[in-house]
Amino acid sequence: MKWNRIDIDNLKAKIDLLDVANRLGIDVKRGRARCLKPFQHAHGDRTPSMSVSSQNFKCWVCDEVKGDVVEFVKLSRGMTFLEAIEWLAQEYNYQTPSFEPQSKILNPQNLQAPPPNLTLRKPKEYKLDWRHPLFLKFLQLCNPVGGKERAYLNKRKIFKDIIDKQKLRMVGDYSLVQGELKKAFSKEQLIESGLFNENGYLRYFKHTLIFPYLDFDGKVCYFQSRAVEQDTHPKELNPRGRIPLPYNAPALKSDVNSIYIAEGAIDCLTILEKGFVAVGIPGAKNFKEDWVPYFKNKKVYLAFDRDRVGREGEMQIKSLLDRSGIECHFMQEHLPKNMQMPDGFDVNDWFVKKK
Repeated sequence: MKWNRIDIDNLKAKIDLLDVANRLGIDVKRGRARCLKPFQHAHGDRTPSMSVSSQNFKCWVCDEVKGDVVEFVKLSRGMTFLEAIEWLAQEYNYQTPSFEPQSKILNPQNLQAPPPNLTLRKPKEYKLDWRHPLFLKFLQLCNPVGGKERAYLNKRKIFKDIIDKQKLRMVGDYSLVQGELKKAFSKEQLIESGLFNENGYLRYFKHTLIFPYLDFDGKVCYFQSRAVEQDTHPKELNPRGRIPLPYNAPALKSDVNSIYIAEGAIDCLTILEKGFVAVGIPGAKNFKEDWVPYFKNKKVYLAFDRDRVGREGEMQIKSLLDRSGIECHFMQEHLPKNMQMPDGFDVNDWFVKKK
């Protein structure tokens, strides 16, 4: 989506920064919180140096740690300005006043044709970053999926073979995991990676179901977590920093001709359960342009949620793939009318609830 200044100002005016801090797991007490760059402080900013109000924040030690709600999301999640805007819009289900109707956007005549004779660039070299040892240790301390986490997946028709193959984990003994991570890494590293909150506690007390992201060599490069209780918000938590690869990235190195792109790990697992090859995008707007070359020589089917954000995400990806000469289709358009996903459904809802 293209954002103009009026839309951005309207979005910021509707959002309370204190609520955003709570959603990000940043504890604010009496208008104070620990700095978003604690590694720049002695003792990790043990005595909170950052003032936080409903509209602005400011660290009284770090000159660059200040601003509005967008800057707050940028710094806390390691995002660009546009990524922070999109995250806020998705998190708060915000639709811009200047948003064009879906009927207009989805009209094939409005799609920009790819330039002729475009040469697909080579994939950007992928390397594990500094977070890898922390993520690996965290997953080693987690347990195989069982109990309420397995029941949650089974209710969604995701079963043992797929659970084991995708190496899903759960936070079994919270105190043990937290304690061992504190022994292995500095407090600053744990906070900066997003494993711990600003108060020095492991963030995954309620978000106990863990989806490891593996790179092309099967090494942990990222993960997402999910809460299995319905009344927990937000439903998912991510570490800080850039998402290096799609979920189930090893599938991109297979020799299959067709591959699905799903919105999220759960929908990806659902498609895998049905015997198809799929990768997952952690949020409809989180597809990275430098992932495009990984889909070379594959026919791509987009299977996002049937809502505004999902449709916009599909359009963005299709535009990127079209421009690179990669064949791309909307899954919805290739389904019989009596099998199409209703508005408001995602792939997992569709498979679980349809007769």
